[in-house]
Amino acid sequence: IPLQLDADAQIRFHSPYKNIRAFIEEVMCSFAQHAPAGTMLVVKSHPLDSEVIDYRKVVANHARQLGIANRVLFLESGDIPKLLRHALGLVTVNSTVGLQSIHHGCPTKVMGRAIYDHSNMTAQCSLDAFWQQLPKPDTQQYKLFRCFLLEDCQINGNFYTIRGRKLLIPEITRRLTQG
Repeated sequence: IPLQLDADAQIRFHSPYKNIRAFIEEVMCSFAQHAPAGTMLVVKSHPLDSEVIDYRKVVANHARQLGIANRVLFLESGDIPKLLRHALGLVTVNSTVGLQSIHHGCPTKVMGRAIYDHSNMTAQCSLDAFWQQLPKPDTQQYKLFRCFLLEDCQINGNFYTIRGRKLLIPEITRRLTQG
């Protein structure tokens, strides 16, 4: 579970959740009741989390109440691609980590509204069924969707890092001056 920020518009406007805590509780309850014995639930903090809410404590308390404390791990940080390559599946509200999950061929369940939540790329079954079914994304469908995003909708890069700006600014300039 990659956590998102409570104040993020993706949570406030594109999900059924009042906050991330409600999402965590729903996923943990479903995991406790329906995931195969011996599987672990890994909850990863958002990199920009201000720690106003101690999600490590929230997760630990809820895991204890559900009797799955020995099956839940909370990570403050971690290499997302490496985690995804070793994961059996990913559950997200609508994080961009969902796209990375699909990219790595990891079964992905979206609990909110996400641009990438399509029948051949993400699990369309219930969360309870997801733990048992773990449907793999269609690689060809993902490649077509990714091409569409890169060519028509998205620009690679970001405003937050030097590397991101080096990718972003020349492409924005090219697209704006193309006419």
